[in-house]
Amino acid sequence: MDEGVLPPWLKKMKFIYCAPRYHTNLHFQIKVLRDHGHEVHFLSLYRGGSEYYDALEPDILGYSGLFLFLNRFYNPPGGRLTKNSFELKYGFPPLFKLFRYFFQIKPDVVVIKNIESVYSVFTTIFARLFGARVVFLIQIPKFRSKLRSESVHWVGKIFSAIVLTPVWGDSQFPNDNHNLFYLPFSYPLAVDKRELAPGGTFRLMCVGKFQERKGQLVLLKALSCLVARYPLKLTLVGQTDESKYYNQLLAYIRTNKLEELVTIKQDLPWEEVQSEYLRHDIFILPSWLESAAYSPLEAMAHGLAVITSDDNGTKNYIVEGENGYHFRVGDGVELAQKIEAIVQNSGTLTRMSQRSLEEVRNKYDPEQFYKQFRKVLGLS
Repeated sequence: MDEGVLPPWLKKMKFIYCAPRYHTNLHFQIKVLRDHGHEVHFLSLYRGGSEYYDALEPDILGYSGLFLFLNRFYNPPGGRLTKNSFELKYGFPPLFKLFRYFFQIKPDVVVIKNIESVYSVFTTIFARLFGARVVFLIQIPKFRSKLRSESVHWVGKIFSAIVLTPVWGDSQFPNDNHNLFYLPFSYPLAVDKRELAPGGTFRLMCVGKFQERKGQLVLLKALSCLVARYPLKLTLVGQTDESKYYNQLLAYIRTNKLEELVTIKQDLPWEEVQSEYLRHDIFILPSWLESAAYSPLEAMAHGLAVITSDDNGTKNYIVEGENGYHFRVGDGVELAQKIEAIVQNSGTLTRMSQRSLEEVRNKYDPEQFYKQFRKVLGLS
């Protein structure tokens, strides 16, 4: 049968993903599309420092000469490309180069990271010019006190765009954006069962850049409250982004004599971070202003119990008291209480580890994403 007359759920499609960089939270979405025979391309502005290209090598478009010229005068850091909010909002590639990719590929679906950026405006125009479906990826709650997002509403009205978010929010609130769909992050099970706390020592882990808002200092203070009563070790995985804050962390570790208990690992490749999960038992995300953290799901897929602050958009991935806990952002005392609730009984850790694996298997496996993605596209 000619593919041109195949029913839509059997047709192999061409996808273009467009984003400032190739983020690892898209890795398994892209991989499962390719595993099902679809053609996928990724157009990014720059190459990040912690990316993993096993599923796909992105095409790096670079920046338009016009943007680079304007950047010298209007970018707060004096024109240096630092991936700050100015660059991420106003940066765009050479337009002829972008047009050429669309002309050569002739996509069926264009998936665009964020709505309100210059790059997303140009990719949306080119997508509609070539007759492609437009899908936006954003990170606002589907259910929140604000009834409707105007940008989500108007891209639906003008471009017939679908908008996806991995953030559930609070379902006590209504949602008036009928083109906004909840589609969680995906990650396949890494293990079926875990060996936990070997030798009776509970191994804690935190992943995040060394920035004040990532909250590692809150975690260290919580650890200080517990080390006299429980055998604990902590690994901080990240990149130095704020030197003053990083030095503050080092000083706290020295002052509180935690050197034998705390290990810092910097600049690990993404695949090595995944291996680190298997060497730990409890994952802790103490950060704030976290629109949609991916690391808790990575940890769950490796069988860790997870504790996250309540200022993280993906906190709903953790079922309170079942595979982990939430705590009030910035509250080191409550964080210590949540850690203690797990480590004071090894059976609790075992139960939470198994529940994390069950949650991933039932809700966050890439095949689940694929089925739901086809559904919102009207292909199933």
